[in-house]
Amino acid sequence: MSALLRSRAFLLGNIRWKSTSKKSINPLSPMRNPVSVIYGEEHAILDAKKGIVADNKPFKFRVEKYVEYTWCGCGLAHEQPFCDLTCRSKYWKRIYKEQGGPLTYIAPESGDVWFCNCKQTNKAPFCDGSHRKSEIQ
Repeated sequence: MSALLRSRAFLLGNIRWKSTSKKSINPLSPMRNPVSVIYGEEHAILDAKKGIVADNKPFKFRVEKYVEYTWCGCGLAHEQPFCDLTCRSKYWKRIYKEQGGPLTYIAPESGDVWFCNCKQTNKAPFCDGSHRKSEIQ
């Protein structure tokens, strides 16, 4: 390798990119909300401590006694209302940390259960009628 190529490789290898902006960015501002950017404003987070609205109606599911079910708390899973760990990808880590991620439910008996799909419930993972709010409809 010639001296010219070595010096050029040395110069290119030592370039460091630095951010010149010192502004702090609010991660929950509408302009920086990755959910609203990718999925649209109708899926933006209503409550920062709860997930995005996956659907505006609950999901009826037949559970079996002593079987473990993992409910999606972020609203990003492709198999709603159950978690598929979509929120653990590098793009959604902030949402996973803020909302606590999935919730495990062990059915005490067999029967029908209504799982929340709007993710705004106060009785997670069950529906409490929060989907009737005008912001969710």
